[in-house]
Amino acid sequence: MPVNVISQTRFTLQRDDVQRTMLAQRDASDAVLKSKTGVWRKIRLASIAAVPLLALVAATIQKGLGTQICFGLMLLLGVLFYASHWNIKQRMYEMGARRTVSRQSVIEMVQQQIFKGQPQLACAATFDENGLQLQQGDLQLAAAYDDASRIGIIFERQGMLQITPAANSSPDAIFFIPLRQLPNAQAVMQRLQRSPGFVAVQA
Repeated sequence: MPVNVISQTRFTLQRDDVQRTMLAQRDASDAVLKSKTGVWRKIRLASIAAVPLLALVAATIQKGLGTQICFGLMLLLGVLFYASHWNIKQRMYEMGARRTVSRQSVIEMVQQQIFKGQPQLACAATFDENGLQLQQGDLQLAAAYDDASRIGIIFERQGMLQITPAANSSPDAIFFIPLRQLPNAQAVMQRLQRSPGFVAVQA
């Protein structure tokens, strides 16, 4: 019995489009992290800035009570620094983030890891009633929608469908499909939303 194809397309993936999408995601995640850790970040920065000033004051005044106060304040700032650092890490872990990612790291990842120095990639995508088949440059992924051993995360943001294979399938790979390039995109998204790997992401 023939399999019903929901959507099938060939397209050229542009590096600039992917880079723009990834930077927007990075900036949105960074804004959320900063909103959750803002107070502790300010405390950490203040403690870093104040220690050299106190050390300079301690070096210029004569030994005595003033010096003891300065060193006591430096010790307090050290405690505040480690307390703020610990709180920032805890809040990041609670949100599923292990470290912050710089914009330059994102750019390098897109240019070197995904596109390997090329400005574009030839891609193909087929979505049928049972699963998907994707090709992006020399990467390929074929899996049933509910196959967690092959599909890791599926989500859509700003018109870009992103499918990450499971870690044991294709480490560090991400497949990008611009929805404007995908015929019958709405039907594809409706089917993908029933996949256990689908994650709802706010625009």
